[in-house]
Amino acid sequence: MPDDILIRFERVRQPVVLADCAPVLPIIDRVLAAWPHVAEPGGLAGLAPQTHRITIARAGRIFLLDSPWLDRLIRHRDPLNAVCDLVVHLVHGFVATNPSALCLHSAAACVGGRLLVFPNVYRGGKSLLSAHLAALGAEIFADDVIPVRGRANHGFALGLAPRLRLPFPEVVGPEFETFVARHAGPSSDRYQYLDLGPGRQAPFGATAPIGAFVLLDRQEGKEAALEPLARGETLRRVIARNFSRRQPAQRILDRLERIVARTPCYRLAYGDPATAARLLTARFAEWGDPKRKTRRRAHAISGSAAAGSGPSGDWGRAGGWRRGSAVSERRVGNELFLINGKTDSIYHLNALADGLWGLAGEGAEEADMVDLLSVAFPWVAKNRIAGDVRTLLESLMRRGLLARRP
Repeated sequence: MPDDILIRFERVRQPVVLADCAPVLPIIDRVLAAWPHVAEPGGLAGLAPQTHRITIARAGRIFLLDSPWLDRLIRHRDPLNAVCDLVVHLVHGFVATNPSALCLHSAAACVGGRLLVFPNVYRGGKSLLSAHLAALGAEIFADDVIPVRGRANHGFALGLAPRLRLPFPEVVGPEFETFVARHAGPSSDRYQYLDLGPGRQAPFGATAPIGAFVLLDRQEGKEAALEPLARGETLRRVIARNFSRRQPAQRILDRLERIVARTPCYRLAYGDPATAARLLTARFAEWGDPKRKTRRRAHAISGSAAAGSGPSGDWGRAGGWRRGSAVSERRVGNELFLINGKTDSIYHLNALADGLWGLAGEGAEEADMVDLLSVAFPWVAKNRIAGDVRTLLESLMRRGLLARRP
């Protein structure tokens, strides 16, 4: 077999090149079995030199990953760990090839014909919970990344095998370990992939409507409980999980707001993923009418009336403020989002920043803001409040959201 192998994946413009890495191909074929791809031994000869590509090359016992989205090579000793990183860059390739799609760092499991989407942070427990849902018969669309495509904004499966981090937490029981052993895919000392097969893993291109957003709140020893979550907080979480940057910020915010507005939103507090999976399966086995139910990455701008130190610079002079000419705002529930049209960025303001934003819009001076906060927080030293206000105003100015009045 020739040393170089060219792999083309469906709906990804950038090909994958394996340079002297034939042992990596069987791992790719198992981890990405549900994402259609074609391997061409020796196919590199027909590839134009300027073609952007994702490459894994072997140098002795080291596997080197390169791609258009890397500033420097990534080194791995274990070929499976190299494939883990390859998956990340394939997703980047999918996003680049399909600019109309949003792409959320979220897990998604199909229960009762609709998707439960878990927009959680890295290592937030979403993969382990998804695997427990699969053990109960749910179809996994994603355990880390879910594209959202089309006019209906349905979830779109990429066909990526779920990946669990090793070792499992102590709360995992023997029944789940048996399930994992029965569906074990490739593994390393860090990761265990699952080979779920049809019915439990959605193939590439499968779509389903989003039924609910569920924010996971894993707490040791916590009894599983599902409670409604404010849409504003959900939107903030979902915006932060979107890493597609191919659309204007205003369009991204509009689209995500529409999705969240018509989707039930919950927080799931739990300690045991098996119990949480049973709760979700029972709750969402059947769905009512969702209408009757109640990357640009978002940047958080926050202030604290109890801590912080003032920035350097000339803040002594008096004068009011004006909002940036290209700035628009959107309020969802109690959450305020700002869009800077010049930088095409979305920002979220916490409660304190929201209050100062309102005062700034009325032309209030810095001293007025400090005085008002001193009344609201009489137990905090005034000089500390002044420092927090200065820090926040500087942050808003640096992002082009506020400017001094002439």
